[in-house]
Amino acid sequence: MNYTVRPFREEHLEQLQAIDAGTWGHFKWDRTIDPLSMFGATDERDRLVGAGALMNKDANLLMRTVHSPSLPQAEVQRLKAQLADALVNRFLERHCEKAGVIPRLLARIRNEEDRNLYEGRGFLPTGDIIQLYLRDISASFPAVPQLPTGIEIRPWPMRSSAEKEVYLRADQSIFPNDYSMEMLNYMQGGPVWFVMAAFHGDKLIGSSMSWGTEVGITERLFTLPGWRRKGIAKGLLAASLQQHRELGRTHVSAAVSGSNVAGEALLRSAGFEREAKQIRIYEYRLYQA
Repeated sequence: MNYTVRPFREEHLEQLQAIDAGTWGHFKWDRTIDPLSMFGATDERDRLVGAGALMNKDANLLMRTVHSPSLPQAEVQRLKAQLADALVNRFLERHCEKAGVIPRLLARIRNEEDRNLYEGRGFLPTGDIIQLYLRDISASFPAVPQLPTGIEIRPWPMRSSAEKEVYLRADQSIFPNDYSMEMLNYMQGGPVWFVMAAFHGDKLIGSSMSWGTEVGITERLFTLPGWRRKGIAKGLLAASLQQHRELGRTHVSAAVSGSNVAGEALLRSAGFEREAKQIRIYEYRLYQA
């Protein structure tokens, strides 16, 4: 079956939420996404069965596609292919519009079928890998280390717009072109969201964001320059695991770039175990030798 892929229509937002809540949040709140770079795929009854977008991620464009879990497996790759073609074509349009001055186009490859699909469309491996880690916190979790005088780690609900602006300035200095105020508001309303933050007096110096349902997820862990090598990142991670445990979770997931040796060492020191599955990063090569 061929599906109809066209620019995403707002009337399909509710159906997208049922397919993938994370993508729904981006489509609804992430103002950094070019609206013409969001697509929906519908069946013959105009029911949404998948969606895709070019999303801003760490100064690059990241292809993201999702599909209905009820879609027959035999149809999944066909749908992914149609969405990938639409997204590549949109990238080429943007390339012409901006006279070639646009970010790189990346895709995350999780399995052999996706590798074949993207390599057949001009994507080549970058060598970058996202490594997944998992921590069982049902029996134990690391203690928060003793921190230098004047540094405190505590939950930070960020109830005011001023507090959110403080967080976003710090977050965007580490993860550029990623979170907007709208996206932060969406994450706060998500499943069991919380932030553990490190302060020196009233100054934010580090943070760790967590969310999840059955499995907790901890991400966006950072310490601002000038405050590193003081045990703050280790403290933020430990405090996040304790909070996950208090919320009734037994396992917590985290991801780190395969080139981030310090990040992997931090996770291992906190008792995380490396999972066998990896996410490989591929880049669309507009001009290939």
